[in-house]
Amino acid sequence: MCKKILLTSVFILAIIFMGDILYLFTHSGLLANWGSIMIPSFVVGILWRLMTKDNLKTPFRFAIPLMLGFIKLVIFLMTAKEPTLLAAIFIPIIYSAVSYLFFILGLKTVPDQDTSNKQEQNISQ
Repeated sequence: MCKKILLTSVFILAIIFMGDILYLFTHSGLLANWGSIMIPSFVVGILWRLMTKDNLKTPFRFAIPLMLGFIKLVIFLMTAKEPTLLAAIFIPIIYSAVSYLFFILGLKTVPDQDTSNKQEQNISQ
């Protein structure tokens, strides 16, 4: 449980500050906006697979991308002068979907411990 809390807090901090850091180094608004979603989601997916032994079917894996969508919504509402209702509806949906996609890609890049052990046993036989 402590590992999940640590991963979640690192994920939240990366979302908040990564956009600014990417913009400082690249001066690209597109990369700063989407990179602050894709990169932390992918890295947290990899770390999730390495640090936890959870089954991928747990409902907690949906919580991280949803959290990102609502964090981006709060940041949008704080920075926009005149936020619209349509933007407030679609921002959490789009950001959560993209975050979930890259989170799953991060999970899939690291092979499962059980399958890698089975493959090693098959090779040795």
